[in-house]
Amino acid sequence: MRKPILKRLSHVRYRHLLLIVQLAECGTLHKAAHYLGISQPAASAMLSDLESLLGLRLFERNSRGVMPTGQAKTVLDCARTMLNEFYNFADTVERLADGQHQVLRVGLVPQAYATHLAKVIGRFRAAGGCAVKAVEGTSKQLLPQLRAGELDCMIGRLPVDEITERGALASLSYVDLYDEDICIAASAHRKLRLSKPDYRKLAGCEWVLQRGDSSVRKALGEAFLRHGEQLPEPVLETATYLQSLMVVQGTDYLTVVPRHAVEAPQNRGLINALKFELDIAPMQVSFITRTASKDDNTIALFRDAVVATMKGAASVKKSRRG
Repeated sequence: MRKPILKRLSHVRYRHLLLIVQLAECGTLHKAAHYLGISQPAASAMLSDLESLLGLRLFERNSRGVMPTGQAKTVLDCARTMLNEFYNFADTVERLADGQHQVLRVGLVPQAYATHLAKVIGRFRAAGGCAVKAVEGTSKQLLPQLRAGELDCMIGRLPVDEITERGALASLSYVDLYDEDICIAASAHRKLRLSKPDYRKLAGCEWVLQRGDSSVRKALGEAFLRHGEQLPEPVLETATYLQSLMVVQGTDYLTVVPRHAVEAPQNRGLINALKFELDIAPMQVSFITRTASKDDNTIALFRDAVVATMKGAASVKKSRRG
């Protein structure tokens, strides 16, 4: 069944992909043709040729320009990913021609960046790995970049509830690394003491929280609602929980963070985790890449370094508890 389709797709060219992406962004054949440096009739013929190869109607034409059809969105997403992959391929070839080395583009959530990255890079380089370009962000920020081909892999949560398109999960490959427990953190020098905290008392406190679309903040808000309380609006909204922890030190504010993040500042006497069991399920942190590139040797080498580092960290933690 797939052979006839693959045979037709072998005739799809780089300029076909550029054309449909430009048509979606510009909205007219004239502007897309100008971008490609061709005539408008040539652009129209190229679009008809591509639609014939795919067997799909991608754009509706009218007097005002062109409009993507319902089928075009998925095709456009794939086209953008393929173009980003091509740009990365061209950059790699150019770097090698100049005597430079390959660069692996890795997305990391703040906890992985701050806690595990140095050891992962050490293992990766010792095994013959290339240079790494690290991009820090939330899982919600990084996942679209990964799917678009702007990143090669990432370490973070897989927000399944936000991947609603058909086939989106199938386009991703992931390896579970660890469960991320969530806790409430406060300054070790906090003047206001909570005696037997509950959700009602916590609702009366002042909070420093990540922005509203943070999965941790959403989970905290839902936990409050389940217990009949409303999570207060934060006195300060931050981009990452590491920023929240820095602000909370020496203040009477509370914040919510992964429990792993509290360990280092707690050992230094700066932060304490409240002895309060939040009604939040642990969040799974995974190594995620696109299914199409999961067998790439460099990505596999980096994945192995990540898995080995996480296993080592888990063993150390277990021995300390023992």
